[in-house]
Amino acid sequence: ALGQTLSSAGAGATFRYPLAGGDEAYLVLGPLYESGRGVPCRVGRLSPVEIASASLNTYPFCRFGDQWYAMRPVVVSGY
Repeated sequence: ALGQTLSSAGAGATFRYPLAGGDEAYLVLGPLYESGRGVPCRVGRLSPVEIASASLNTYPFCRFGDQWYAMRPVVVSGY
C-alpha cells in the first residue's frame, strides 16, 4: 500500500506514518522527481513537525524497479 501511495499520490497528499516508540504522525508527500541516478523519488515530511525528534523529520523515498525504499537523507533542499 505504501508503494502504491508513493507512486500515485499527488504532492501534498498525507497518510499515517508509524514512528519508533509507537507514536504516529502524518507524512506529507512532496512532488515526484528524478534523482541524479535517474530513478523516481519523492520526499515526505512529518506533520506535525513537533512530534518528530529534532534530528529528523524529512524522509526521502526512491523507487528501484517495482519497489520503493526509504533512503538515507544526505541533503534535502527545495521542498
